[in-house]
Amino acid sequence: MSFGDVVVYKSVEYVFLATTTEIVYLARILQPEESAFLIKRRDKVFMSTPSGANNRSNKLYCFTELSTAAFKNRVAHYGNSDGLDLEDFMDISGTLDTEDKKKLKGDIMSDDNVSQKLKELIQDIIFGA
Repeated sequence: MSFGDVVVYKSVEYVFLATTTEIVYLARILQPEESAFLIKRRDKVFMSTPSGANNRSNKLYCFTELSTAAFKNRVAHYGNSDGLDLEDFMDISGTLDTEDKKKLKGDIMSDDNVSQKLKELIQDIIFGA
């Protein structure tokens, strides 16, 4: 498995981020309705209130909007990516396109809410054109 592969576990889709010998880091792909709700809420909070910028530290808003055809109108939520021990139970069901991989990596690397270990694991990943 590599960064950006989409796996299914218990009927839920996740983006594979990284792994150690003990932990698998994943971002959950939300359904379109859940994704639309999060995007709308984030936009409302960030744009309409003077303190909106302070809310950027809330893990609720740790997500990347996806444009990969199979995942259009959905987000990959990485706010709870503290790691799971699931590798033996997953099959790859797809993969994100290069653009989404780059966006997801950039969002994770620039987000203070994400574990330092995950950032260390993905910092050297390079994507082709």
